[in-house]
Amino acid sequence: MTNMDIAVNSLHDAVKFGKRILLYGDYDVDGLCSLLIMRQFFDLINVKHYDIVKYKTRTHHISPDVVNDALSKGSELTIIMDTGSGEPDLEELSRLIKVSNVIVCDHHTPQFDYSTIDRCVFLNPKHLDQFPYLSGACVVYELCLNYFVTYRSDEVAVAKKYLSFLACAALYSDSIYNDNSYTKTLYSHSQRGIFPQSVAFLPYIHSSKRFFLYTFAPLFNACFRNGRLDLINNLLLGDIFLTYADKDRYVKDIIKLRDYSREVVIAITKLCQSTVYNNIVFTDLTGLLNQNIPNRYIKDNKGLIANMLAAKYKMCSMVVVSDGTQYLLSVRDYHNRDVFRLCRPFYKVGGHPPAFGGSMTNKDRLEIEDKLKFFDTKLTETHKPNIIPFSYNAIDKVARDNEYKQQKDIVLMRVPYSEVKEEWSPETFSERFLQFKLNSTSIWWRKEPWYRMGEDMLVHFYVTTKIKADMVQEDA
Repeated sequence: MTNMDIAVNSLHDAVKFGKRILLYGDYDVDGLCSLLIMRQFFDLINVKHYDIVKYKTRTHHISPDVVNDALSKGSELTIIMDTGSGEPDLEELSRLIKVSNVIVCDHHTPQFDYSTIDRCVFLNPKHLDQFPYLSGACVVYELCLNYFVTYRSDEVAVAKKYLSFLACAALYSDSIYNDNSYTKTLYSHSQRGIFPQSVAFLPYIHSSKRFFLYTFAPLFNACFRNGRLDLINNLLLGDIFLTYADKDRYVKDIIKLRDYSREVVIAITKLCQSTVYNNIVFTDLTGLLNQNIPNRYIKDNKGLIANMLAAKYKMCSMVVVSDGTQYLLSVRDYHNRDVFRLCRPFYKVGGHPPAFGGSMTNKDRLEIEDKLKFFDTKLTETHKPNIIPFSYNAIDKVARDNEYKQQKDIVLMRVPYSEVKEEWSPETFSERFLQFKLNSTSIWWRKEPWYRMGEDMLVHFYVTTKIKADMVQEDA
């Protein structure tokens, strides 16, 4: 990766000479994993002279707290992770480099010329290398691995064992396409890796796509979205030793918050009124403000609402809500297309191609219908379902391949109708996953994507045969 040698040498210089190091991660799961990877890295090399900028007020840019902490703690090297490439970051970086050397580990598209910032090393695979399959935490992971390769080559295998789980979790949690050699290699490392102590107390912990997407990410996203940053700070980023009872209490609080967030999102989704086009659905949540649901839950969870509406209509979902001076915006695309590219010329947005947030002016909101019609004509490319013939070997193959596919990729299995017993017809299914035996093979099916085609049924194949029943029930 461009500038990797410079970043590794800068990190080594700070480690070798005992310079204070300051760590700052973005306010999402990817940024959190970045922090945890660096913390695990310092534990591995037995370094204690570092500090973490605790989460305070949520932002997806560099917070002014970084400069304040760098000054108060006398930091000589600051590592910014999963952010730092947006236009609003330029001002904070210009302030920060006056008091500290800086390494920026980011994967978002740069919005300014990196060469204009001195004393700052940028690691960004999208800058020159054009390699889009890394999350912010994966950039941090590569920095740490390259440090071991350069200065502790005999410990590289140990580093992979301890760091790969968090990098893989961030990769799956951050809506990045995973059907590539990098993800497959990282996933295999995480399968053989060691669960880091920072997250080893989570329920059902194991290395799998399903765990990362439906257990790991939602827990911490609920904290970020609902402003309970104290739970993350105390449980994962604190300096005080926690007993098992303390950890259990915090985990239970996070699970309750996650479950309540789900209930709120489901309730809002049922109440909201949407305008449906051919390829995009638009929803304005402003009419729900000052009603039965607290306003902050509506605003903070608009991304999850957009997710649910995208899944409901199987298309691109745009959700807006007024904050009094402008409209906050969240966009999610069911088919993982580059909608960001379409919206960026018109609105102030930031994030990833199929999933991002931003804002629009009141004037933009009044003119939204014309823009939606324009977007609708552009969003014509959809991913056709991958239909495979029924066989017992195919079940295991789909299960393995599905670990690397995008979350919304559809895999259908053509099953002879004679193999599907009457008591398991689609009409009898609940919305949860149910298990049954098909010629003595345990499989998981889902209700919604069943289709009758002559003597065959098209069945949505969703998950491996290896996951425990209670885990799948929880995920559903």
